[in-house]
Amino acid sequence: MDGLQVLAGADRVCGEPRLLGARVEGDTFALIEYTGARSGTFGSETLPALVPGLSWTLVYDDLHRDVVLEVTGTATNVPEPATLALVAGGIVGVLG
Repeated sequence: MDGLQVLAGADRVCGEPRLLGARVEGDTFALIEYTGARSGTFGSETLPALVPGLSWTLVYDDLHRDVVLEVTGTATNVPEPATLALVAGGIVGVLG
């Protein structure tokens, strides 16, 4: 985009195919690249859900003249239900 970029309002990217699927810390997605100046930020974002411990961060990078969506945080390992059932069954067997 050329010229002054004025950002405001809502940014809805939840249906963007690049954002779907398993995400890990450090994944980045360039949303906007511009050659002029930027003014303002998005007022709100609608983004796909991430695993516990990870979150989306919008980076307004005026040095590189882009707006990047980045995955930040550390994923929390949550056992699958089948694993929990095996552990519970083992505890019952030992105590039973």
